[in-house]
Amino acid sequence: MTLPSTGTAIGLGDLADEFGIAQSNISLRGRSDAAGFETPDAISEFAGFTHNSFSFSVGGPDITSTDACIVTPRDVTIYGNNSTFDLNTRFWDDDGFTTPFEGLDSWWSNGVDAVQIDNSGNVTDTDSC
Repeated sequence: MTLPSTGTAIGLGDLADEFGIAQSNISLRGRSDAAGFETPDAISEFAGFTHNSFSFSVGGPDITSTDACIVTPRDVTIYGNNSTFDLNTRFWDDDGFTTPFEGLDSWWSNGVDAVQIDNSGNVTDTDSC
């Protein structure tokens, strides 16, 4: 689903529906953060917005990318808004992006790529396996 681009007012309930989360206690800051928007927050930023969620099975936490690449099983699921492990990507515990993934400033890997993730879910370094 995509939020309307023009002509229809967007409300916080619409944002909840787009992210697939409960319609109670919706925070514009929280949804803007989940969408990757900078402050100041404005509901108008969401015109034409589509929430994309990609899931990854990863293993970790490890001290080095090499260690993370050889870890099995990959039994932790993390969610992000793109299909790659890019620098400055943010990962979440859930597909509605309500809880940032606490990466413990450690390395995590899907077996192909490794990423170092801080306690706010942000990728701070990348490596290939």
